[in-house]
Amino acid sequence: MQIVKFTFLCLIILLGYFPTSTAHATDDEILPNTTVADLEKFIHDMKSESKIPGLAIVVVHNDKTLYQKGLGYANVSYEKKVEQDTLFELGSTSKAFTAQALFKLEEQGLVQLDDPITKYIPWLNFTYHGKPVQVTVEQLLHHTSGIPFKTIVHIPSSTSESALEETIRTLVGVELSTPPGEKFEYATINYDVLGYLIQKVSGVSFENYTKNEIFDEFSLNHTYFQGEVPTQNMATGYKVGFTFALAYNAPRYRGNHPAGYVVTNMDDVGRWMKIQLGSIPMEEAINKRIKRAHEPNEQVKPDIDGSSYAAGWQIYKNRNGEIAHSGNNPNFSSYIVFQPEEKLAVAVLANLNSEYTAQIGQGIMNRLQDKKEVENNSDSFIEADKIATAISIIFLIITWMMLFFIARTMVQIMNGRRKFIGFNVGKFYFLVGTILVICSMLSIALYFLPELFLGGLPWRFIYVWGPVSIVTAVILIGIAGCIFCLNIGLKKIFPMKNDKLISDPYAYGGPINDKSSQ
Repeated sequence: MQIVKFTFLCLIILLGYFPTSTAHATDDEILPNTTVADLEKFIHDMKSESKIPGLAIVVVHNDKTLYQKGLGYANVSYEKKVEQDTLFELGSTSKAFTAQALFKLEEQGLVQLDDPITKYIPWLNFTYHGKPVQVTVEQLLHHTSGIPFKTIVHIPSSTSESALEETIRTLVGVELSTPPGEKFEYATINYDVLGYLIQKVSGVSFENYTKNEIFDEFSLNHTYFQGEVPTQNMATGYKVGFTFALAYNAPRYRGNHPAGYVVTNMDDVGRWMKIQLGSIPMEEAINKRIKRAHEPNEQVKPDIDGSSYAAGWQIYKNRNGEIAHSGNNPNFSSYIVFQPEEKLAVAVLANLNSEYTAQIGQGIMNRLQDKKEVENNSDSFIEADKIATAISIIFLIITWMMLFFIARTMVQIMNGRRKFIGFNVGKFYFLVGTILVICSMLSIALYFLPELFLGGLPWRFIYVWGPVSIVTAVILIGIAGCIFCLNIGLKKIFPMKNDKLISDPYAYGGPINDKSSQ
């Protein structure tokens, strides 16, 4: 009997020690204002609705991890589950690390935030209404530089050591959308400029400085930059397409590392949140830097959601001082939110570019605080994918129909049921020209479609960031339109024998190929 009890106890210990996808899942009574069961029902419902393949959820209170769990798959094809050591790209929640690196250089007297950026990067000049203006380091930090959001489209895909400089050079001579320091406008490239400044001042690459001076300082031993990650632990990235999450190998943007390409796992993001809460003992200089990163810039009006930007964080005074930031890359997303007064924090990591990631994180925080406001569950990528998928199906059917009609027309020509009727050269060129003009106008309209409706973002941006189905839908619309014009042209040039063109061959100037009519 004792042997049976001992065996049973060992089995329980082993099952607890080797979970399939859970690092920590705590008892119900530990979570404030909710239960594990209710929380997991919410998460699973949102995960199913969002099509996110894999999630990593971490909830901390003070210096304790209340809940830490992986759900779903790091790789769907291989059925590889999200585990404790699974790595995710953070997206823009990476900016908080860049801000810490900048503050450390300032601490050492190597950088002053009120300096113009030209003091460190002399060739980086800007204009407003055609006149040269100065942008300060602090304005870049707070996204009040006036650099337009759409500059993100010019970030080059590159893995070279000069990638960061290449990215910054795309800003040379850029016309600012507002005078520096007057208005908040989120532009991810602001932090790439700060990254290049860190690189110039430190004398080493931005990645090496941040790893040695920030990641190591915070003991984040499983945190990396894209391209330096242990591949066996890296989650596969996905994006939506045709109502599914499709594996997507996104382009590499080393020149955007300071703004969005930190890679980490559940353990390290949990520690990072505890550091933000001040729950882990740190040197006074470090604590000072962390607190400073939470100080909002109140020299400009808050954003439309009520937040004011600090240093890699958004501060919500209208939500009891809540601090949060979301992150989105082409095939990953993240959300970190914490309440400093309550010493409570939540992080969500996902291997899909999804707006649901932030909604899941905020939903968890709301439940932990017993907030009952209604969540608006939506995702513009999923909605766009649904529309694009429907359009793709419709125009795929139309394309096949048009190809069938063209094939039938060709068979009728070969069988002699359709006959080429000559017509004068002018009307022939008019017909061909009309078809070409219609096809050209359709192509131009489709080409400029995103610039008209998406704030000037071009197709190359949509191709990388948007659902696969959008590009497919546009291509099918263009193909269907051109095939339709071709079909009409063939029928005009080769009418059926009982058509008016046959009974009246001189309607288009006479049968130029019929020698008997000459």
